[in-house]
Amino acid sequence: MMDNIPQIISQNNDGKNDEWNLEDLKTYYEKCLVGDEILRNKVIVFNRWGAKVYEKENYMLDSERFRGESDNSIDFKDDKLLPAGTYFYILKVEGFNDKTGYLYILSEEDK
Repeated sequence: MMDNIPQIISQNNDGKNDEWNLEDLKTYYEKCLVGDEILRNKVIVFNRWGAKVYEKENYMLDSERFRGESDNSIDFKDDKLLPAGTYFYILKVEGFNDKTGYLYILSEEDK
């Protein structure tokens, strides 16, 4: 499970890599869904200083995706759009070991 985790999000709204789609996770959940019972998952994204910038339970089971914007209103209240750089994630899937890694947010200037 989860062999293909994208490592780039671009913030240029060109339709390519604008949001963090974990298609392997979505496929896994579609195969394992039995009635209303699903295994829980949680995605947490941190900046390089360890501040949580995004958290979502049951990622890929609705239309909400990480688009390089913070949902942490305490630390990032003025501008939700995160600056370009490297961010770290933890993917927790019930019944499996946590997956960790990094993703790079590419800004318009990085094109």
